Amino acid sequence: MRLVKDKDQTTWLIWHLMSKCHIGRKPDSCWEWRGRYSNGYGYFSYLGSKYLTHRLMYELWYGHIPKGMLIRHMCHNPQCCFPEHLRTGTQQQNMDDMRKAGRQGNKSKLTAQHRRQIRKSPLTLKQLAKIYKVSVTTIWRVKNHHK
Repeated sequence: MRLVKDKDQTTWLIWHLMSKCHIGRKPDSCWEWRGRYSNGYGYFSYLGSKYLTHRLMYELWYGHIPKGMLIRHMCHNPQCCFPEHLRTGTQQQNMDDMRKAGRQGNKSKLTAQHRRQIRKSPLTLKQLAKIYKVSVTTIWRVKNHHK
């Protein structure tokens, strides 16, 4: 996919995307998307098309994503857009990553009281995931009232 035609347009797009990310204080912190979401992943509308933000960031930094490949979040945070946390891979590699990291995202571990506490908490998704020993995606789904 060729998104931009010139360097100025690329610079503007990177700036605009990064303006919608929360970047932690540590050099290796996730860049968490603060824009729109669909199915737990950030997206961005550009030139009449909808792009997943992590895929868009990968392409802007590293170039074309090979056909049939997906973008894996090595930080295990689906809201992250930090190019250094993103790698290409197969669906099988992504599933292996999920199992190794214990990210099956089983919301049934959480009681109704846990879900209420999560929704009221000012902590980050990552902090809550660590406390409740579930995936960041599970916490996001609880906070956004997904089943």
